[in-house]
Amino acid sequence: MGRKSYLLGVVAAVALAWAGSTAVGEAVGAQGDRASGRQSPVDVRVADVVPADLPRLRFEYPASVNVQMHYVRDDDGEPDGCLVRGEEETVRAIVPAGAARLVVGDETYELQQVHWHTPAEHRVNGHRYPLEEHFVHKSASGKQLVVGVLVANEHAHNDQVGRLFAAMPHECRPDRGVGNVHLRQLLPRDLAVSYRYDGSLTTYPYTEGVSWIMLRQPLAVGHQQIDQFARTFPRGNAREVRPLGDRTVLTERPPR
Repeated sequence: MGRKSYLLGVVAAVALAWAGSTAVGEAVGAQGDRASGRQSPVDVRVADVVPADLPRLRFEYPASVNVQMHYVRDDDGEPDGCLVRGEEETVRAIVPAGAARLVVGDETYELQQVHWHTPAEHRVNGHRYPLEEHFVHKSASGKQLVVGVLVANEHAHNDQVGRLFAAMPHECRPDRGVGNVHLRQLLPRDLAVSYRYDGSLTTYPYTEGVSWIMLRQPLAVGHQQIDQFARTFPRGNAREVRPLGDRTVLTERPPR
């Protein structure tokens, strides 16, 4: 088999997974970050990204959703708490069941929650952004899909980000509700180009079989808002990149 035929076969196999054949992931456990080669996050090397015929994305995010800002600690053997902040901790915007969804080809994923990591977990050509958003979805069959959005430090105040960060629970305080959140304003304008690969959750239990869609365009946010989240997690709450190994990162093929 020639090299060209082999590469075409690899691309076809990976693209098929994005058409809906990816198996439901399993928890890896406390050693998952060292024991497996299909972990997240990764450093996306743009020169190595392979164009493919991928299913289109349709974000069905309404203009007004009520969310609950919830502190969470995902750490093996550690109780929920907010006295020690670190990699396994973040603040989630919990989305009501059925309120928003993402359609990928003919597969529908319900949006469950949005959370943030500082600094960004994924990198692009080695560059690390100051913040990253994760939109966590699940299909009716249990498949997990995360949309990642890198956040750029620019002179652009984002009203929705500001409202959510102002409602972050501090110390050990209870959840706080935020009404009429426009979820689409948490996304960049260009939703047509992405980097897609198979990986894992970036917190315990590091579940694999997670489909990742990293939007290529960053979200522009003011530095005051980025600093506001960073002050909540002064040591950061981001996992370091993991080796890509033999995985292939795909992107949408340009229109012919």
